[in-house]
Amino acid sequence: MKNTHFLELMNEIDDDLIERARNPKKKKYTRKLWISSIAACLALCIILGAVIRGLGGLGYGVDGTSGSTGGTGGTGASHIYAGIADKNGFNICEAAYRDDGVDMAPFYEYYAEHGGIEAFYKASLAEMLKTEKGENTVYSPANVYMALAMLAEMTGGESRRQILALLGEENIEAVRENANALWNISHKPGEEGTTLIANSVWANEKYDEFFNPELFKTLGTLYHTSSYSGNFNDEAYVNSIKDWVHGQTKGLLEDMEMDWQLTEETVLALASTIYFADAWKFAFNEADTKEMTFCVSNKEAVKCEYLCEYYVAVTEYVGKKFIAIEKKFENGGSMIFVLPNREYTVEDLLRDKEYLAFISNPHAWENTKETVYDVLVPKFDILEENDIIGALKNLGVTDIFEEGKADFTPLTDIDNLFVGEIDHGARITIDENGCVAAGYTLGSVCLGGSKIAKFDRPFAFTVITENNVPLFAGVINNPTKS
Repeated sequence: MKNTHFLELMNEIDDDLIERARNPKKKKYTRKLWISSIAACLALCIILGAVIRGLGGLGYGVDGTSGSTGGTGGTGASHIYAGIADKNGFNICEAAYRDDGVDMAPFYEYYAEHGGIEAFYKASLAEMLKTEKGENTVYSPANVYMALAMLAEMTGGESRRQILALLGEENIEAVRENANALWNISHKPGEEGTTLIANSVWANEKYDEFFNPELFKTLGTLYHTSSYSGNFNDEAYVNSIKDWVHGQTKGLLEDMEMDWQLTEETVLALASTIYFADAWKFAFNEADTKEMTFCVSNKEAVKCEYLCEYYVAVTEYVGKKFIAIEKKFENGGSMIFVLPNREYTVEDLLRDKEYLAFISNPHAWENTKETVYDVLVPKFDILEENDIIGALKNLGVTDIFEEGKADFTPLTDIDNLFVGEIDHGARITIDENGCVAAGYTLGSVCLGGSKIAKFDRPFAFTVITENNVPLFAGVINNPTKS
Protein backbone atom coordinates (compact mmCIF):
# COMPACT_ATOMS: atom_id res chain seq x y z
CA MET A 1 0.00 0.00 0.00
CA LYS A 2 1.31 3.42 -0.88
CA ASN A 3 2.59 5.27 2.16
CA THR A 4 0.39 8.34 1.81
CA HIS A 5 -1.42 10.05 4.66
CA PHE A 6 -5.05 9.02 4.12
CA LEU A 7 -6.43 12.46 5.00
CA GLU A 8 -4.48 14.06 2.17
CA LEU A 9 -6.48 12.11 -0.38
CA MET A 10 -9.96 13.02 0.83
CA ASN A 11 -10.41 15.72 -1.79
CA GLU A 12 -9.80 13.27 -4.62
CA ILE A 13 -13.33 11.86 -4.54
CA ASP A 14 -14.37 9.93 -7.62
CA ASP A 15 -17.33 11.41 -9.48
CA ASP A 16 -19.10 8.05 -9.57
CA LEU A 17 -18.98 7.78 -5.76
CA ILE A 18 -20.62 11.19 -5.42
CA GLU A 19 -23.20 10.23 -8.03
CA ARG A 20 -24.03 7.04 -6.12
CA ALA A 21 -24.42 9.01 -2.92
CA ARG A 22 -26.96 11.30 -4.55
CA ASN A 23 -28.76 8.80 -6.79
CA PRO A 24 -29.23 5.30 -5.37
CA LYS A 25 -29.63 2.39 -7.73
CA LYS A 26 -33.17 1.49 -8.66
CA LYS A 27 -34.06 -2.19 -8.39
CA LYS A 28 -37.27 -4.10 -8.88
CA TYR A 29 -38.77 -5.88 -5.89
CA THR A 30 -41.96 -7.84 -5.45
CA ARG A 31 -43.44 -5.94 -2.52
CA LYS A 32 -43.87 -2.47 -1.11
CA LEU A 33 -43.06 -1.82 2.52
CA TRP A 34 -44.05 0.96 4.87
CA ILE A 35 -41.27 3.50 5.40
CA SER A 36 -40.88 3.82 9.15
CA SER A 37 -39.37 6.90 10.77
CA ILE A 38 -36.36 6.81 13.05
CA ALA A 39 -38.68 7.96 15.79
CA ALA A 40 -40.65 4.77 15.36
CA CYS A 41 -37.48 2.69 15.31
CA LEU A 42 -36.55 4.06 18.69
CA ALA A 43 -40.03 4.06 20.15
CA LEU A 44 -40.93 0.55 19.16
CA CYS A 45 -38.03 -0.92 21.11
CA ILE A 46 -39.16 0.08 24.59
CA ILE A 47 -39.85 -2.34 27.40
CA LEU A 48 -41.73 -0.61 30.17
CA GLY A 49 -40.76 -1.76 33.62
CA ALA A 50 -40.30 0.55 36.56
CA VAL A 51 -40.91 4.19 35.64
CA ILE A 52 -38.17 6.67 36.38
CA ARG A 53 -38.91 10.35 35.86
CA GLY A 54 -40.32 12.92 33.46
CA LEU A 55 -38.79 14.96 30.69
CA GLY A 56 -37.76 17.95 32.73
CA GLY A 57 -36.28 20.86 30.85
CA LEU A 58 -35.49 19.07 27.58
CA GLY A 59 -36.90 20.81 24.52
CA TYR A 60 -38.42 19.80 21.22
CA GLY A 61 -37.72 20.69 17.65
CA VAL A 62 -34.42 22.30 18.54
CA ASP A 63 -32.27 23.40 15.67
CA GLY A 64 -30.13 20.42 14.80
CA THR A 65 -27.38 20.05 12.27
CA SER A 66 -25.37 16.89 12.06
CA GLY A 67 -21.71 17.16 12.73
CA SER A 68 -20.12 19.18 15.47
CA THR A 69 -17.03 21.24 14.84
CA GLY A 70 -16.27 21.41 18.54
CA GLY A 71 -14.19 19.11 20.65
CA THR A 72 -11.17 18.68 18.40
CA GLY A 73 -9.15 21.71 19.32
CA GLY A 74 -5.56 21.02 20.22
CA THR A 75 -5.57 17.43 18.98
CA GLY A 76 -4.39 17.96 15.42
CA ALA A 77 -7.46 16.11 14.15
CA SER A 78 -8.61 16.77 10.61
CA HIS A 79 -12.30 17.16 9.76
CA ILE A 80 -13.73 15.57 6.62
CA TYR A 81 -17.27 15.33 5.24
CA ALA A 82 -18.23 13.43 2.09
CA GLY A 83 -14.63 13.60 1.01
CA ILE A 84 -14.50 17.39 1.24
CA ALA A 85 -12.00 18.97 3.61
CA ASP A 86 -13.57 22.11 5.03
CA LYS A 87 -11.99 24.15 7.82
CA ASN A 88 -15.47 25.24 8.93
CA GLY A 89 -16.50 21.66 9.47
CA PHE A 90 -19.39 19.36 8.79
CA ASN A 91 -22.24 21.87 9.08
CA ILE A 92 -21.26 24.02 6.11
CA CYS A 93 -20.58 20.98 3.97
CA GLU A 94 -23.94 19.49 4.85
CA ALA A 95 -25.74 22.74 4.11
CA ALA A 96 -24.11 22.81 0.69
CA TYR A 97 -25.15 19.21 0.13
CA ARG A 98 -28.75 19.95 1.05
CA ASP A 99 -28.84 23.12 -1.05
CA ASP A 100 -27.42 21.37 -4.09
CA GLY A 101 -30.85 20.33 -5.32
CA VAL A 102 -30.52 16.66 -4.41
CA ASP A 103 -33.68 14.77 -5.38
CA MET A 104 -34.78 12.86 -2.28
CA ALA A 105 -37.48 10.78 -4.00
CA PRO A 106 -35.11 8.00 -5.16
CA PHE A 107 -33.90 7.46 -1.60
CA TYR A 108 -37.45 7.01 -0.29
CA GLU A 109 -38.24 4.68 -3.19
CA TYR A 110 -35.12 2.57 -2.69
CA TYR A 111 -35.57 2.27 1.05
CA ALA A 112 -39.20 1.19 0.68
CA GLU A 113 -38.56 -1.31 -2.10
CA HIS A 114 -35.44 -2.73 -0.47
CA GLY A 115 -37.18 -3.25 2.87
CA GLY A 116 -34.99 -0.85 4.80
CA ILE A 117 -33.56 -2.39 7.96
CA GLU A 118 -36.52 -4.73 8.52
CA ALA A 119 -34.46 -7.93 8.37
CA PHE A 120 -31.91 -6.63 10.88
CA TYR A 121 -34.66 -5.26 13.13
CA LYS A 122 -36.44 -8.61 13.31
CA ALA A 123 -33.24 -10.57 13.83
CA SER A 124 -31.78 -8.34 16.54
CA LEU A 125 -34.77 -7.10 18.55
CA ALA A 126 -35.08 -9.88 21.16
CA GLU A 127 -31.33 -10.22 21.69
CA MET A 128 -30.68 -6.49 21.99
CA LEU A 129 -33.56 -5.99 24.41
CA LYS A 130 -32.70 -8.98 26.58
CA THR A 131 -32.66 -7.77 30.16
CA GLU A 132 -33.05 -8.77 33.77
CA LYS A 133 -36.60 -9.03 35.05
CA GLY A 134 -38.07 -5.67 35.92
CA GLU A 135 -35.39 -3.60 34.15
CA ASN A 136 -36.16 -1.01 31.49
CA THR A 137 -34.22 -1.29 28.25
CA VAL A 138 -33.91 0.60 24.98
CA TYR A 139 -31.75 0.48 21.87
CA SER A 140 -31.68 2.13 18.45
CA PRO A 141 -31.86 -0.36 15.55
CA ALA A 142 -31.07 2.39 13.04
CA ASN A 143 -27.97 3.44 14.95
CA VAL A 144 -26.58 -0.06 15.42
CA TYR A 145 -27.30 -0.88 11.76
CA MET A 146 -25.32 2.15 10.62
CA ALA A 147 -22.35 1.30 12.86
CA LEU A 148 -22.30 -2.31 11.68
CA ALA A 149 -22.56 -1.17 8.05
CA MET A 150 -19.45 0.96 8.53
CA LEU A 151 -17.72 -1.97 10.20
CA ALA A 152 -18.65 -4.17 7.23
CA GLU A 153 -16.81 -1.72 4.97
CA MET A 154 -13.65 -2.19 7.04
CA THR A 155 -13.75 -5.99 7.03
CA GLY A 156 -13.38 -8.73 4.43
CA GLY A 157 -13.87 -12.45 3.98
CA GLU A 158 -15.80 -14.36 6.63
CA SER A 159 -15.71 -11.33 8.97
CA ARG A 160 -17.70 -9.30 6.46
CA ARG A 161 -19.98 -12.20 5.54
CA GLN A 162 -21.12 -12.58 9.15
CA ILE A 163 -21.94 -8.88 9.45
CA LEU A 164 -23.79 -8.88 6.13
CA ALA A 165 -25.85 -11.89 7.23
CA LEU A 166 -26.96 -10.08 10.39
CA LEU A 167 -27.77 -6.92 8.41
CA GLY A 168 -29.85 -9.02 6.01
CA GLU A 169 -27.78 -8.04 2.98
CA GLU A 170 -26.18 -10.22 0.31
CA ASN A 171 -23.25 -7.94 -0.54
CA ILE A 172 -21.52 -4.75 0.50
CA GLU A 173 -23.01 -2.82 -2.42
CA ALA A 174 -26.50 -3.40 -1.03
CA VAL A 175 -25.34 -2.21 2.40
CA ARG A 176 -23.96 0.98 0.86
CA GLU A 177 -27.16 1.75 -0.99
CA ASN A 178 -29.35 1.04 2.02
CA ALA A 179 -27.22 2.97 4.53
CA ASN A 180 -27.02 5.93 2.18
CA ALA A 181 -30.80 5.89 1.69
CA LEU A 182 -31.36 5.49 5.45
CA TRP A 183 -29.28 8.57 6.16
CA ASN A 184 -30.92 10.68 3.47
CA ILE A 185 -34.53 9.90 4.35
CA SER A 186 -33.99 10.09 8.11
CA HIS A 187 -31.48 12.88 8.71
CA LYS A 188 -33.70 15.95 9.10
CA PRO A 189 -32.17 18.90 10.91
CA GLY A 190 -34.56 21.75 11.53
CA GLU A 191 -36.57 23.78 13.96
CA GLU A 192 -39.78 21.74 13.57
CA GLY A 193 -38.91 18.20 14.51
CA THR A 194 -35.36 16.93 14.38
CA THR A 195 -33.72 13.66 13.46
CA LEU A 196 -29.93 13.67 13.26
CA ILE A 197 -27.68 10.81 12.17
CA ALA A 198 -23.92 11.34 12.36
CA ASN A 199 -20.94 9.06 11.77
CA SER A 200 -17.25 9.46 12.45
CA VAL A 201 -13.97 7.53 12.48
CA TRP A 202 -11.07 8.34 14.78
CA ALA A 203 -7.69 7.07 13.62
CA ASN A 204 -4.51 6.49 15.57
CA GLU A 205 -2.09 8.84 13.84
CA LYS A 206 0.73 6.31 14.26
CA TYR A 207 -0.92 4.19 11.58
CA ASP A 208 -2.16 6.85 9.16
CA GLU A 209 0.25 5.82 6.42
CA PHE A 210 -1.00 2.23 6.59
CA PHE A 211 -4.70 2.99 6.09
CA ASN A 212 -6.46 2.47 2.77
CA PRO A 213 -7.49 5.99 1.64
CA GLU A 214 -10.17 4.62 -0.71
CA LEU A 215 -12.06 3.22 2.27
CA PHE A 216 -12.21 6.64 3.91
CA LYS A 217 -13.50 8.14 0.67
CA THR A 218 -16.31 5.59 0.63
CA LEU A 219 -17.16 6.21 4.29
CA GLY A 220 -17.22 9.96 3.69
CA THR A 221 -19.32 9.89 0.55
CA LEU A 222 -21.83 7.10 1.15
CA TYR A 223 -22.00 7.08 4.96
CA HIS A 224 -21.54 10.85 5.46
CA THR A 225 -18.67 10.19 7.84
CA SER A 226 -16.32 12.70 9.42
CA SER A 227 -12.75 11.42 9.80
CA TYR A 228 -10.24 12.43 12.47
CA SER A 229 -6.67 11.52 13.30
CA GLY A 230 -4.82 11.93 16.59
CA ASN A 231 -2.97 10.32 19.46
CA PHE A 232 -4.95 7.95 21.69
CA ASN A 233 -2.36 8.50 24.40
CA ASP A 234 -3.56 12.11 24.47
CA GLU A 235 -6.50 12.34 26.85
CA ALA A 236 -7.76 15.38 24.95
CA TYR A 237 -8.10 13.31 21.78
CA VAL A 238 -10.13 10.62 23.55
CA ASN A 239 -12.26 13.31 25.19
CA SER A 240 -12.85 14.78 21.74
CA ILE A 241 -14.76 11.64 20.80
CA LYS A 242 -17.01 12.09 23.82
CA ASP A 243 -17.42 15.77 22.98
CA TRP A 244 -18.37 14.79 19.45
CA VAL A 245 -20.97 12.30 20.68
CA HIS A 246 -22.45 14.83 23.10
CA GLY A 247 -22.49 17.46 20.37
CA GLN A 248 -24.41 15.22 17.98
CA THR A 249 -26.90 14.17 20.66
CA LYS A 250 -27.48 17.64 22.16
CA GLY A 251 -26.13 16.59 25.55
CA LEU A 252 -28.89 14.03 26.09
CA LEU A 253 -26.35 11.28 26.83
CA GLU A 254 -24.11 13.22 29.21
CA ASP A 255 -25.18 11.04 32.16
CA MET A 256 -23.63 7.97 30.53
CA GLU A 257 -20.24 6.72 31.71
CA MET A 258 -18.77 6.11 28.24
CA ASP A 259 -15.88 4.28 29.88
CA TRP A 260 -14.25 3.30 26.60
CA GLN A 261 -10.96 1.41 26.58
CA LEU A 262 -9.15 3.49 23.96
CA THR A 263 -5.38 3.14 24.33
CA GLU A 264 -2.24 3.25 22.23
CA GLU A 265 -3.17 -0.28 21.03
CA THR A 266 -6.33 1.16 19.46
CA VAL A 267 -5.76 1.48 15.73
CA LEU A 268 -9.10 3.11 14.95
CA ALA A 269 -12.44 3.86 16.60
CA LEU A 270 -15.74 4.42 14.86
CA ALA A 271 -18.69 6.27 16.35
CA SER A 272 -22.25 6.63 15.15
CA THR A 273 -25.00 8.69 16.78
CA ILE A 274 -28.70 9.35 16.41
CA TYR A 275 -30.83 12.12 17.90
CA PHE A 276 -34.59 12.65 17.73
CA ALA A 277 -36.89 15.33 19.10
CA ASP A 278 -40.49 16.11 18.22
CA ALA A 279 -43.70 17.28 19.85
CA TRP A 280 -46.92 15.28 19.92
CA LYS A 281 -49.38 16.26 17.24
CA PHE A 282 -51.87 16.65 20.07
CA ALA A 283 -50.15 17.25 23.41
CA PHE A 284 -51.27 15.74 26.67
CA ASN A 285 -52.91 18.24 29.01
CA GLU A 286 -50.59 18.75 31.97
CA ALA A 287 -53.62 19.32 34.22
CA ASP A 288 -54.70 15.75 33.49
CA THR A 289 -51.38 14.21 34.57
CA LYS A 290 -51.95 12.18 37.72
CA GLU A 291 -50.31 9.59 39.90
CA MET A 292 -51.54 6.03 39.44
CA THR A 293 -50.35 2.48 39.97
CA PHE A 294 -48.07 0.59 37.59
CA CYS A 295 -47.94 -3.20 37.99
CA VAL A 296 -44.33 -4.25 37.68
CA SER A 297 -45.34 -7.87 38.24
CA ASN A 298 -48.08 -9.93 39.89
CA LYS A 299 -46.34 -9.31 43.21
CA GLU A 300 -45.08 -5.74 42.83
CA ALA A 301 -46.66 -2.38 42.03
CA VAL A 302 -45.30 1.16 42.04
CA LYS A 303 -46.81 4.63 41.94
CA CYS A 304 -45.89 6.90 39.03
CA GLU A 305 -47.15 9.83 36.99
CA TYR A 306 -49.38 9.04 34.02
CA LEU A 307 -49.97 11.12 30.92
CA CYS A 308 -53.72 11.10 30.36
CA GLU A 309 -55.78 11.80 27.27
CA TYR A 310 -59.55 11.20 27.25
CA TYR A 311 -61.98 10.38 24.44
CA VAL A 312 -59.32 10.62 21.77
CA ALA A 313 -59.41 9.01 18.32
CA VAL A 314 -56.39 6.73 17.80
CA THR A 315 -55.30 3.95 15.46
CA GLU A 316 -55.70 0.57 17.13
CA TYR A 317 -53.71 -2.52 16.12
CA VAL A 318 -54.74 -5.97 17.32
CA GLY A 319 -52.75 -9.21 17.26
CA LYS A 320 -53.27 -12.61 18.83
CA LYS A 321 -51.05 -11.71 21.78
CA PHE A 322 -51.20 -7.91 21.94
CA ILE A 323 -53.03 -4.69 21.38
CA ALA A 324 -51.30 -1.47 20.31
CA ILE A 325 -52.19 2.19 19.77
CA GLU A 326 -50.39 4.89 17.81
CA LYS A 327 -49.61 8.40 19.05
CA LYS A 328 -48.52 10.72 16.25
CA PHE A 329 -45.84 13.38 16.28
CA GLU A 330 -46.34 16.86 14.96
CA ASN A 331 -43.87 16.58 12.09
CA GLY A 332 -44.41 13.04 10.88
CA GLY A 333 -43.63 9.72 12.51
CA SER A 334 -45.32 8.27 15.52
CA MET A 335 -44.81 6.30 18.71
CA ILE A 336 -46.55 2.96 19.02
CA PHE A 337 -47.35 1.65 22.49
CA VAL A 338 -47.77 -2.13 22.63
CA LEU A 339 -49.49 -3.91 25.53
CA PRO A 340 -49.26 -7.73 25.73
CA ASN A 341 -52.43 -9.61 26.54
CA ARG A 342 -52.47 -10.52 30.22
CA GLU A 343 -51.45 -14.14 29.67
CA TYR A 344 -48.27 -13.06 27.84
CA THR A 345 -45.16 -11.07 28.73
CA VAL A 346 -43.20 -8.54 26.72
CA GLU A 347 -40.46 -11.15 26.40
CA ASP A 348 -43.01 -13.49 24.76
CA LEU A 349 -43.78 -10.81 22.18
CA LEU A 350 -40.16 -10.13 21.30
CA ARG A 351 -39.76 -13.68 19.96
CA ASP A 352 -43.23 -14.00 18.46
CA LYS A 353 -43.32 -14.10 14.64
CA GLU A 354 -46.66 -12.31 14.42
CA TYR A 355 -45.48 -9.50 16.67
CA LEU A 356 -42.22 -9.12 14.73
CA ALA A 357 -44.17 -8.94 11.48
CA PHE A 358 -46.35 -6.21 12.99
CA ILE A 359 -43.67 -4.16 14.67
CA SER A 360 -41.41 -4.08 11.61
CA ASN A 361 -44.21 -2.80 9.36
CA PRO A 362 -47.15 -1.49 11.47
CA HIS A 363 -48.87 0.50 8.75
CA ALA A 364 -49.28 -2.63 6.64
CA TRP A 365 -51.12 -4.44 9.47
CA GLU A 366 -54.58 -5.62 8.44
CA ASN A 367 -56.28 -5.92 11.82
CA THR A 368 -56.46 -2.19 12.50
CA LYS A 369 -59.09 0.48 12.91
CA GLU A 370 -59.64 4.02 14.08
CA THR A 371 -61.37 4.06 17.45
CA VAL A 372 -61.86 6.17 20.58
CA TYR A 373 -59.72 5.54 23.67
CA ASP A 374 -58.82 6.99 27.02
CA VAL A 375 -55.03 6.86 26.71
CA LEU A 376 -53.14 6.49 30.00
CA VAL A 377 -49.38 6.02 29.63
CA PRO A 378 -46.70 6.57 32.28
CA LYS A 379 -44.03 9.19 31.91
CA PHE A 380 -40.63 7.61 31.55
CA ASP A 381 -36.99 8.41 31.08
CA ILE A 382 -34.90 5.37 30.10
CA LEU A 383 -31.12 5.50 29.86
CA GLU A 384 -29.10 2.38 29.13
CA GLU A 385 -25.50 1.70 28.09
CA ASN A 386 -24.16 -1.77 27.33
CA ASP A 387 -21.29 -3.67 25.79
CA ILE A 388 -23.09 -5.44 22.92
CA ILE A 389 -20.31 -7.82 21.91
CA GLY A 390 -22.10 -10.73 23.62
CA ALA A 391 -25.34 -9.92 21.81
CA LEU A 392 -23.57 -9.69 18.45
CA LYS A 393 -21.85 -13.03 19.03
CA ASN A 394 -25.22 -14.60 19.81
CA LEU A 395 -26.47 -13.14 16.53
CA GLY A 396 -23.68 -14.81 14.55
CA VAL A 397 -21.03 -12.09 14.35
CA THR A 398 -17.98 -13.73 15.95
CA ASP A 399 -14.83 -13.55 13.83
CA ILE A 400 -14.21 -9.81 14.21
CA PHE A 401 -13.67 -10.30 17.94
CA GLU A 402 -11.00 -13.00 17.61
CA GLU A 403 -7.31 -12.43 16.93
CA GLY A 404 -6.25 -14.48 13.95
CA LYS A 405 -9.79 -14.69 12.54
CA ALA A 406 -10.73 -11.02 12.16
CA ASP A 407 -10.15 -9.80 8.60
CA PHE A 408 -9.53 -6.03 8.30
CA THR A 409 -7.72 -6.07 4.95
CA PRO A 410 -10.03 -3.41 3.39
CA LEU A 411 -8.92 -1.04 6.17
CA THR A 412 -5.19 -1.69 6.38
CA ASP A 413 -2.35 -4.09 5.66
CA ILE A 414 -1.66 -4.34 9.40
CA ASP A 415 -2.47 -7.86 10.56
CA ASN A 416 -3.53 -9.29 13.91
CA LEU A 417 -6.34 -6.76 14.36
CA PHE A 418 -9.64 -7.40 16.13
CA VAL A 419 -12.60 -5.49 17.55
CA GLY A 420 -11.87 -4.78 21.20
CA GLU A 421 -15.20 -3.27 22.19
CA ILE A 422 -18.58 -2.24 20.84
CA ASP A 423 -20.64 -0.17 23.22
CA HIS A 424 -24.20 1.02 22.62
CA GLY A 425 -26.08 3.55 24.68
CA ALA A 426 -29.54 5.01 24.25
CA ARG A 427 -31.94 7.25 26.09
CA ILE A 428 -35.60 8.05 25.42
CA THR A 429 -37.91 10.23 27.44
CA ILE A 430 -41.53 11.36 27.03
CA ASP A 431 -43.72 13.91 28.78
CA GLU A 432 -46.88 15.91 28.08
CA ASN A 433 -45.32 17.74 25.14
CA GLY A 434 -43.45 15.12 23.20
CA CYS A 435 -40.46 12.82 22.92
CA VAL A 436 -36.68 13.26 22.94
CA ALA A 437 -34.31 10.34 22.27
CA ALA A 438 -30.68 9.72 21.41
CA GLY A 439 -28.28 6.85 20.97
CA TYR A 440 -24.67 6.07 20.13
CA THR A 441 -22.57 3.10 19.10
CA LEU A 442 -18.79 3.05 19.46
CA GLY A 443 -16.49 0.31 18.25
CA SER A 444 -12.71 0.08 18.45
CA VAL A 445 -10.28 -1.84 16.24
CA CYS A 446 -7.22 -2.90 18.22
CA LEU A 447 -3.87 -4.58 17.71
CA GLY A 448 -3.80 -8.17 18.87
CA GLY A 449 -1.70 -9.49 21.70
CA SER A 450 1.80 -8.52 20.70
CA LYS A 451 4.88 -10.37 21.84
CA ILE A 452 6.32 -8.90 25.03
CA ALA A 453 9.93 -7.73 24.98
CA LYS A 454 10.62 -7.16 28.65
CA PHE A 455 14.30 -6.81 29.46
CA ASP A 456 14.09 -7.84 33.12
CA ARG A 457 17.45 -9.60 33.39
CA PRO A 458 21.00 -8.77 32.19
CA PHE A 459 21.12 -7.86 28.50
CA ALA A 460 23.42 -6.47 25.84
CA PHE A 461 22.94 -3.50 23.53
CA THR A 462 24.57 -1.77 20.60
CA VAL A 463 24.08 1.56 18.87
CA ILE A 464 24.60 1.60 15.10
CA THR A 465 24.26 4.03 12.22
CA GLU A 466 22.10 3.49 9.14
CA ASN A 467 25.20 1.99 7.55
CA ASN A 468 25.68 -0.51 10.40
CA VAL A 469 28.64 1.30 11.93
CA PRO A 470 28.77 0.19 15.60
CA LEU A 471 28.98 3.40 17.57
CA PHE A 472 28.50 1.96 21.04
CA ALA A 473 28.12 -1.48 22.62
CA GLY A 474 27.56 -2.55 26.18
CA VAL A 475 25.99 -4.83 28.77
CA ILE A 476 23.45 -3.98 31.47
CA ASN A 477 23.69 -6.18 34.54
CA ASN A 478 22.11 -3.72 37.00
CA PRO A 479 20.27 -0.67 35.60
CA THR A 480 20.26 1.01 39.02
CA LYS A 481 24.03 1.45 39.00
CA SER A 482 25.55 4.39 37.10
